[in-house]
Amino acid sequence: MQTELFSPATLSFADFWQVYPRKTAKQPSQKAWLKLNIKDQMKAIKDCIPRYKDTPKQFIPHASTYLNQERWDEEIITEESKPEYSTPMTQSQAYKAFVPVEQGNVSHAGRDALKRILGR
Repeated sequence: MQTELFSPATLSFADFWQVYPRKTAKQPSQKAWLKLNIKDQMKAIKDCIPRYKDTPKQFIPHASTYLNQERWDEEIITEESKPEYSTPMTQSQAYKAFVPVEQGNVSHAGRDALKRILGR
């Protein structure tokens, strides 16, 4: 049988602070910790290690932010789940995307408005 590293009976802010990867703003973090119920304290401790294991320290929120915003309930973004971004469109590509191939279907007013939007 597997024993848990932390049990609700012995859980403390010191346990959380020990495992949270960014040691910034300890006092506000402790205040936020004390507002949580035992169940959320357990979730916070269990979640923070896998959530931020590959995250550069500057992108890890302060512990008080993590606790106050209940970040353990948010989706974990992995390399596989990141959306693919294409390169931005040039102005001419954007213009062509909005103007039908058959120029006769676009009124002069519509083309002029589009040119104003695109800055052409």
